[in-house]
Amino acid sequence: MSNEKMESDILLIIMEETSLKVDQISGDATIRSLGIDSLILAEVITSVEEKYGAKIDMHQIMDNYLNDISLKELTDAIVQALKDEDGNN
Repeated sequence: MSNEKMESDILLIIMEETSLKVDQISGDATIRSLGIDSLILAEVITSVEEKYGAKIDMHQIMDNYLNDISLKELTDAIVQALKDEDGNN
């Protein structure tokens, strides 16, 4: 699956887990500025895991959260975690 498709799926999951609309989402906005807290982030990761049947290292993503990364950086980190998991199977 392409990175673009995975990124799109992740953004849809984020919108489902938050009250954000497409026009409110900017890739350079930080996840905290979008109101994405650690609980929402955990829910997003769980939903991504269920969608892709993969296990994502929650600690790796949460470490990024502590740095208040951009939405684009978050989706990139999740895509990379999915690819890492796929490579380990």
